[in-house]
Amino acid sequence: SKYLRGVTYLHREKHIVDDLISKYHTANPFELCDLLGFKLSYTPLGTLNGMYRYLRKTQFVTINSEMERHRQTITCAHEVGHGVMHPKENAFFLDSTLFVSKRQEIQADRFAGYLLLEHYGNIHCIPEKYLKLIETTILNKYIHN
Repeated sequence: SKYLRGVTYLHREKHIVDDLISKYHTANPFELCDLLGFKLSYTPLGTLNGMYRYLRKTQFVTINSEMERHRQTITCAHEVGHGVMHPKENAFFLDSTLFVSKRQEIQADRFAGYLLLEHYGNIHCIPEKYLKLIETTILNKYIHN
């Protein structure tokens, strides 16, 4: 994989996030969604936080319009992770129920964790379940911010 050159991090997701930020000069999940050509929309989704869909060669990210903005940002980062790492798989993101493989869900969570660390610059705005998936050596750089 092109993301594993000179492996200094354990996680492939960290390499992918770093490459995206380097290429697009942003860690904002909404901006990345646009720059990657994903069609972003907001709609009431009930208990669903968001979803990633691939249909007719088009990638869609839908975010629950009834959530507050911070939660939408977290969900967008997660869905962008699916779009980048599992482009042809459909994924639906609920708090407790998974509609994709556990492995893919963990990858999207880890991707979101690394992206959100760069976006916010600290660990305080990131869900604990994401932080648990990030390398300790990386986390330590953000703890005092």
